[in-house]
Amino acid sequence: RSFKAIVDVLSIFLLFLMIFAIMGVQLFKGKLRYCNDFSVTREEDCVGYFYRPPAELYEPEVAVQRHWSNHAGYNFDDIFQALLTLFEVSTLEAWANIMYDAAAGDQLGVQPDPYLNIWVGVYFMLFIVVCTYFILNLVVAVVVVTYSKSESTNRHMVGRLTSVEVKWLKEVIKARPLVRTVPTHAWRRLCYRVASWRYFEWLVIGVIGLNIVDFSCHYYGMSQDMLNVFDVTNIVFVTLFGVECVVKVSAFGPRHYFSSNWDRFDFILVILGFVDVALQVAGGGTQATNPSDDANDANTVVAALKVFRLLRVARIVKIVNKGFGMRELILTFFHSLPSLWNVAVFLFMLHFSYAILGLNLYSDVKFGTYLTEDVNFRSFGNSLLVLFRITTGEDWNGLMHDCMRTEPPDCEPELGNCGSKLAPIYFVSFNAMAMVFLLNILVAVILENFDSLARGHDSLSLENFAHFLSAWARFDPEGSGAMPFEHVQELMSSVEKPLGFDAIFSESHRQLLLMRMDIPYNEGQLHFSQMFFGAVKRALKISHESNSYIRDVLLEHTTVVKEKERLRAWFAEHGIGYEPTVAELRNGADDPFTSGHYFAATQIQNRWRRMIKLRQRKGANGSLLFPDTAGHGDESHAHAHAHAHGHVHFQPPNGITIGEGDGEDEETAGDAGRGEAGGGGEAAIVPLAASDSSIPRQQFAHGDVVNKSKATLTRPDSLDELSTVEPRSRPS
Repeated sequence: RSFKAIVDVLSIFLLFLMIFAIMGVQLFKGKLRYCNDFSVTREEDCVGYFYRPPAELYEPEVAVQRHWSNHAGYNFDDIFQALLTLFEVSTLEAWANIMYDAAAGDQLGVQPDPYLNIWVGVYFMLFIVVCTYFILNLVVAVVVVTYSKSESTNRHMVGRLTSVEVKWLKEVIKARPLVRTVPTHAWRRLCYRVASWRYFEWLVIGVIGLNIVDFSCHYYGMSQDMLNVFDVTNIVFVTLFGVECVVKVSAFGPRHYFSSNWDRFDFILVILGFVDVALQVAGGGTQATNPSDDANDANTVVAALKVFRLLRVARIVKIVNKGFGMRELILTFFHSLPSLWNVAVFLFMLHFSYAILGLNLYSDVKFGTYLTEDVNFRSFGNSLLVLFRITTGEDWNGLMHDCMRTEPPDCEPELGNCGSKLAPIYFVSFNAMAMVFLLNILVAVILENFDSLARGHDSLSLENFAHFLSAWARFDPEGSGAMPFEHVQELMSSVEKPLGFDAIFSESHRQLLLMRMDIPYNEGQLHFSQMFFGAVKRALKISHESNSYIRDVLLEHTTVVKEKERLRAWFAEHGIGYEPTVAELRNGADDPFTSGHYFAATQIQNRWRRMIKLRQRKGANGSLLFPDTAGHGDESHAHAHAHAHGHVHFQPPNGITIGEGDGEDEETAGDAGRGEAGGGGEAAIVPLAASDSSIPRQQFAHGDVVNKSKATLTRPDSLDELSTVEPRSRPS
């Protein structure tokens, strides 16, 4: 999808590469040549032989033929060599050597003089800034933007969920309610108070930090006294971690403790720590380093002690579980692995193909400066290692130049150990595909997944999950996974956003949100998985998606067969994603009763009771809806008097606003100081403009009802019609 944009960026790169190559040919052609005998100053004197000083004292002097040639194969003698040299510079591999060689050559046919023309550095630095830092990094930007658009298209146009949404929904499926039942036994109750203490986890983090400092203080050549001190500190730390394990197991019980993967990991570390201490005591403690101790490696206890000593480093991983930020980063990375795996497989296929090509093309090339016994193409394994080294950018151009040697004394054509002048095609193409393209796709995938932590609906975090679990535990301390349904408002009000409700929401607003969430009623029981699933759907802003669709998408994103079966079992067990179809409903299937039905019925019942109560409330002065004729003498005279002055005095029903509404759902009982039964509150006053044709200028008879949305008067024919009065445009 990003091919066209990448081609455009590479076209700009090639354009600037051509511009700088032409400038390089004009500035440096022939000036990078030098004589291998540095005592010679001019090209015409670089003839004959000279004796090269020996590298070692015992080696004899060697007669070497003088020759006038370029440095290591790179030069600006023609446009093709200039393009290849500048591409090497763009990868930042040994670019400084090329710059120094170019700065040393000032005249043709003259031995280079170091730092003769320092202004040459401006040319190379300008090229690196324009072509490497700017244009090549545009490739990264193009790939990242295209990948982001692809994710957005999958979500909004094709209808698929994003990988981040799938990640959080799978975390919901893994979640289990916490057990917060206070034990009755005195010892367990004490452990529970300690484990529930707000500073307990911080103490554990402090111990882990001190253990890291202890590991960092080890060094080679420690005295026996220092080794004994570190042995004691190791016993202390193992004991402290063991105490933490005992306290948590006693407080929460083995079933709850071992249900957590992190707690199981901590328990394994504690067991390994005690084994380490036992071996340490059995082996007589850590001994100071001695060259003669190599023979002691045959001792089983000593060898096992070295292995368990290495496992001490795993305690550092415990700190990851204590910080929500680190856990989120690691979680996001693991959820990126499916996408990274696809790119990694394609990258391996590229290495595999080029390794076979390198094995056939350069297996017989004579060793040189960079092509050695350790770095070569003489076996398939070595070829893969060389290509991986090229992927990291390490000495790839030196290997290329060694494979380009075709003339003596660098190789012997009669022996067939020469390279090829076409080697740049092999190395440059692999470098471009592996480094510039595929590795940038890996960067795009990781950036997209990590960037989602700070974007819009992805403000969801593991800390929010922990808050929800803690809030649920207050209503279900036994961790049974069920609680009375009537506590759902209190639960969601105690959970922080985005999973919970804002504190400023009115009761009617909270009920409306719960109606939209459609949580199954389950005969008066609220189930943990269903509530958590609905809350996360609302936080991710995917409440419009059906549960059956989400189930199918999660199954599609799961490749492991056992994991798919576990997902199907979870959805079936909790009744999520198995809504009856329209045809099944027509055939008599039951439509599941949900929070939408529950709170709709609750609001209807509450409004009906209000109307009945208001019907029975008579006696409010000047009531338009329910006037009290007792004690008012001439009712028609009172109405005529009010009509003549352009005002109507009335007492509105409790919780109902009469007049043009704003559509908000903040209507609550007794809002704005409206009078209660027997409270004697001040009646609301609505002016009647003479020009308002929507209100007929006639006497208001007993039982007239004002419809606020249209500002007109209607008369109910029966008591049942009172329930149709719609407060502030909110549907019941």
